[in-house]
Amino acid sequence: MRRDPRASLLDMTQAIELALALAQGMNADRFLTDERTQWAVYSQIVVLGEAASRLPRDFQETNPQVP
Repeated sequence: MRRDPRASLLDMTQAIELALALAQGMNADRFLTDERTQWAVYSQIVVLGEAASRLPRDFQETNPQVP
């Protein structure tokens, strides 16, 4: 069964928003010394990549503006 691309795009958007919220207010030095935040952001990057890989090929080809 083919998944609706909107579901993957929603997952991607939510992962980005959560990663940004987790690191909000941190400068680079603080982020680099906070392993818990690094891992939390990393986990959202993994979610983002998994959701992106679920986008159907035809969606990717007809929407090249979505990296």
